[in-house]
Amino acid sequence: MPLAFSPSWDGSFARRTGAVAAAGLALATLPVLGADAATVNEGSRDTSFSSDAVAEIPRSSISSAEFGSDVDVQADGRAVVVGSASTTSGQRGVVYRLTTSGARDTTFSGDGRLLVSAAGAALNLTAVAVMADGRIVVAGQTVDADSAFVVVRLTTDGGLDKTFDTDGVAIFNPTAPGSDAPIGVAVRADGRVLVAGRTPTGAILVRFSSAGVLDTGFANGFTYETVTNLTNPLGMTVDPSGRAVIVGSVGTPAANQDASIARFTAEGVLDTTFDVDGTRVLVASVGAADSLFGVGIDPFGRIVAGGRASIGGVRRVLGVRLLDSGANDPSWAGGAFATPELPVGAGAPPIDALVQSVALTRDGRPLLSIEDGGLRALVVRLTSAGALDTTFGQTGTDGLASASFPNPGGGVQPLLVEGMDVGRDGRITVAGTIDYAGAAGTRMMAARLLGDRTPPSAAAMVAVPTISVLGTRTIGWTAGDDNTGVASYDVLYSAATATSGSFGALTTWKSRTPSKTGSFTGAPGVTYCFRARAYDRAANEGAAGGRSCLAFPVDDRALTRSGSWSASTSSADYRGTTLRSTTLGSSLSLAGADYRRLALVATTCAACGSVKVYRGSTLLTTISLVSATTKHRVVIPISGSSTIRSGTITVRQASSGKAVIIDGLVVALL
Repeated sequence: MPLAFSPSWDGSFARRTGAVAAAGLALATLPVLGADAATVNEGSRDTSFSSDAVAEIPRSSISSAEFGSDVDVQADGRAVVVGSASTTSGQRGVVYRLTTSGARDTTFSGDGRLLVSAAGAALNLTAVAVMADGRIVVAGQTVDADSAFVVVRLTTDGGLDKTFDTDGVAIFNPTAPGSDAPIGVAVRADGRVLVAGRTPTGAILVRFSSAGVLDTGFANGFTYETVTNLTNPLGMTVDPSGRAVIVGSVGTPAANQDASIARFTAEGVLDTTFDVDGTRVLVASVGAADSLFGVGIDPFGRIVAGGRASIGGVRRVLGVRLLDSGANDPSWAGGAFATPELPVGAGAPPIDALVQSVALTRDGRPLLSIEDGGLRALVVRLTSAGALDTTFGQTGTDGLASASFPNPGGGVQPLLVEGMDVGRDGRITVAGTIDYAGAAGTRMMAARLLGDRTPPSAAAMVAVPTISVLGTRTIGWTAGDDNTGVASYDVLYSAATATSGSFGALTTWKSRTPSKTGSFTGAPGVTYCFRARAYDRAANEGAAGGRSCLAFPVDDRALTRSGSWSASTSSADYRGTTLRSTTLGSSLSLAGADYRRLALVATTCAACGSVKVYRGSTLLTTISLVSATTKHRVVIPISGSSTIRSGTITVRQASSGKAVIIDGLVVALL
């Protein structure tokens, strides 16, 4: 059974470097063909994908049946789906690329579909990883007596990349002849390819160079490492340090099969800092068939894996979270394993949780796809505590939703979901097979669910000073998001002049900017009040946050002079100029001022005098401009009020023979 692995958002690896995180569990429906979702919750169908959220991938005329195994979503939202096809020339690996709307992407291999063979042998593709540059790496096995590993690298347009092993196809047979099969693939930032798989003796990890050559320096020169107490590997991830983690099981269902996990160093040997010897067997239940199917690294560096455990004769979802040391995380399921029972209607039998694949939301919550009796498919999400997340799914009340697909010949047909991936926008894409009976045959499918319906928090302005005596200021804004992360911001402002008495309409300063800071140049005598709102990568729009206001003083050159004043220029002064007077009674005024906050901008010095400030004929305050050292652009508060004050503001020289140096006047509706 081909399996999928949860994606990682660590930039050093492409795709199968997944992360499974938090716990708590919820079920989301894969959509019923043609039906409308009653509500739009996280886990509801995404009807922008193939109109009804389901894309049945049309087979080629030379294919009698096609089976989907895995999916990886590119950064631009296009999905790459891999599997196998029964053709008139034998079994071939098949790669499809779908557009964001679910159609076959005709920029890929001409018609959105590529058939792949390996030295003429039948081929089954089981895993896919899209590289940062858009090239595609797929892994699979030959369907013959040798059952060799096959790694194929494709160009961005769907051709064989002949810089990889000269023809785009690398073949490696660990135990020829034997039953060898890759179960996961990851690509390092330097282009080297890691492939995890199974052999008759246990799990192995292999590395290829960026040129497709087997790396003989890996695993202490033995090319690959074998883990004998991980006999049935099913899932793989790579952490930010380059350490591969493989999960699966040891033993057989008939002989007390237990879940098992192993971690390797970046150079391919078992990591002895993980549970002493690099491996750990997890006994989730006694005398039962337990197994892990997928694994990842959460944002806190913890290892999170998902699978199934048999409890009371019923297979339940199994959630595991381990610390870096390999010990149980005490904050997860009481320090144990999460095995929540899926809800059913009154009198209905328990759901048999046959887990097929695991993926990870961007914020670290694991998703598991489940088959239930072959006719329904479920997707479950775990919370951070190991309980069922009942907010996930089409109803948003019980965490459980299901899907079946109508058969053109009548009835419903089995739906097998084998692969799952979470896109950068949080949308959940699943891939697998619809098993139609009769002439309709078996064909590949992909469906997409909404993974993030929660908007970001209200954005907050940061580092916005109340008054600026600089012409340009750097200000900031921020918001939080619980899932896909903030992608961009709108930043808006309204403005009021010193004499307007009110703020004008909102003006957009920044639109959908990914930046969290910006340099703002204000006009003298204007107060600006800023607000921001955030958008996450799922395009949810957050609320605009509270406003933060910034006042630029009225420049001295805009004040009306009376008496004797001399102008001077200096880069140390606000807007580069000041007015100076030593004559008692000389004044500067601003008519029609409207303000809540009033302040003087001046130069202070040891020999400076004082001024009196009036509104109309009312004396507001007397200000001494004396200081031990000379200071420029000093803001001196005059008055503040919760109501708007209006009138002519006059600054009068009050010390004969002593200099007063005026730089500006803050008149702001703050």
